[in-house]
Amino acid sequence: VFVCHPRTLGGPIRSRCIGGGLGAMGNAGCCVATRCKTESEEGEEDLAPVLGTFSQQWDVDVRGVRDERSVRRSLEWEWSIVEDSIDPAEFQRLRAFRDAVQDMDNHPACQPRPLHKQGQTLLRFLRGREGNIAKAEVMFRASMDWRRQFDVDNKICAWRDELQAGVTRRAKLVRAYGTDAEVCLDEAGLPVWLMRIGVSDPAGMLREIGQEALLINSLYRMEEMHANLRRAMFRNGKLTRGCVQILDVGDYGQRGWLARMMDGYKAGKPAFAIFDANYPETTRKVFILRMGRVTTRIYRWLLPMIPPRTRNKMRIFGPNAADWVEEMLAELPRGAALPKFLLCDSPDAFIEARPRGGQVPVGGSVPEDLLQEWSHHFERSAARRRTEEPTPRSPSPSPSHRSKCGGGPLRLFGGGPL
Repeated sequence: VFVCHPRTLGGPIRSRCIGGGLGAMGNAGCCVATRCKTESEEGEEDLAPVLGTFSQQWDVDVRGVRDERSVRRSLEWEWSIVEDSIDPAEFQRLRAFRDAVQDMDNHPACQPRPLHKQGQTLLRFLRGREGNIAKAEVMFRASMDWRRQFDVDNKICAWRDELQAGVTRRAKLVRAYGTDAEVCLDEAGLPVWLMRIGVSDPAGMLREIGQEALLINSLYRMEEMHANLRRAMFRNGKLTRGCVQILDVGDYGQRGWLARMMDGYKAGKPAFAIFDANYPETTRKVFILRMGRVTTRIYRWLLPMIPPRTRNKMRIFGPNAADWVEEMLAELPRGAALPKFLLCDSPDAFIEARPRGGQVPVGGSVPEDLLQEWSHHFERSAARRRTEEPTPRSPSPSPSHRSKCGGGPLRLFGGGPL
């Protein structure tokens, strides 16, 4: 029986031992560091560092800077959290699933982090196959083989370092023209993931940085979000079933919208299968905003590629913010700083919308002003979000809050709501 240090979660939490030989932390993402001590070892050195940045936790988890005792205890705590978060029948299936994959100790993908022994990771795969243990085992083994063959951990670590350094042209292009961002924290302390698809240039990015770099950048973001899910689990002492994702498909007056949307469909199609096979339970709710007639047709084309469990999480909205703002704010703590363009339809809010995206240039240098904007805005806001503490849920938005942004027409190719 172990006691978590009161500085970690505001009080002691007991962790039951679920069984022997459970292994280490991490996930198909990164580790979450904990501060746990036994009742008889109060004076000993902390078993793991305090929750840190994504980069620090990635280094700890993937590069193996953890001792066997600390990772074993971390896993015992993890399984205790999982047991307390799900019903007994599902937990029984999860333990049977764990037993079915215990022969994977020597699998290369399970060497830096024994993913086959992590309760939260295994639960995601079990739920990804609707609780069917045999199908979940097939899915998990195939995912581990893919991680080994694609060399996921090393490629993403290398890309993370390259992106943060911001020296290579492709890193600069992703910084300047990428359309993914973390906009605020939800109630569980998870980043809300914004993707401004409508202002992206998938074909230009594919042309300039290549298919593999484009995929690795997407995998990096996926792994980072799963690392955030694990952090939230240990920080809150309970499971959170995925993040909130916002897909904005409005064109905001940019030219070539239809061609760019079709390019996104073509460029993203191969990646969709990879995400579905290897990253189950990434989101708990997906808001798709600013939909028009054309985007609705594209959405219907994509439906066959979207698994039913994901479709059930999707919420579709037309061009008016009033239609979604109350439901979106219900997912967030009081005082969450959503960008104005997600709260109202005023032209001024649209002008300020970030990431701005835009057409990726052919060759040449990347505009310095765009790089400075990325550095000053996103790095600063990311650092601020990581220090935020979630507060109780905000009340429903009042009419005065909505009118504060003003109103204005949103330009959507194809025109009109659904």
